[in-house]
Amino acid sequence: MRTRPLPLVIVMLAALSVACCGKEPGQDGDRGPAKEPAPQSDTPEDEPKRVRKTSLPLEVVEGDAVPADARLRSGETSSDEELPWTVLKDVDHLDELIAGTTKPTIVLVWATWCTYCQHYRSLMRTTPELRSELAAYERLLVDITRDNQEALREALGIDQNIQPYIVFLDAKRRVRRALDVDRWYGDDLTPERLLARLRAVRGF
Repeated sequence: MRTRPLPLVIVMLAALSVACCGKEPGQDGDRGPAKEPAPQSDTPEDEPKRVRKTSLPLEVVEGDAVPADARLRSGETSSDEELPWTVLKDVDHLDELIAGTTKPTIVLVWATWCTYCQHYRSLMRTTPELRSELAAYERLLVDITRDNQEALREALGIDQNIQPYIVFLDAKRRVRRALDVDRWYGDDLTPERLLARLRAVRGF
């Protein structure tokens, strides 16, 4: 059987294709147009991620000697203007504030219905020596008026059912457990004992 030669036009087109592309149509490796490279991020892969500084769980120091009661100057009172306190929202808020300060910290568990809690607030507000010491402290308030704040109490390592309650942390963010205040000691002793603790914590 005789084969019919290919038309001259087809032969010329095939030759032109090989000359332009370097391979015949259908040859292996003909994958169509090249893909564009994927865009790269401007952020280096080895750049460290920012991690929020944390202070939890709190370090607790046991066995501090309880300081002797401090002597108050008699007959002096200060302004009745309320001392500013930061009301804690939750454990994360506590963590954020403690981790972000270089000052000692006082945490007061307080409620509007708690008589002795109110006594402590009034005492801190009207006693000159206490106001002076507290000015150097980060002052945090756990308000249990409507919510017992179990998570915050647990984070501070204190009883779930006692108020007023005061916790002291030194400038290195360590709880000075032996100095906890968990009661009202009486009108005469309470201000002296509180002042002695405030001064002691600043010395650690």
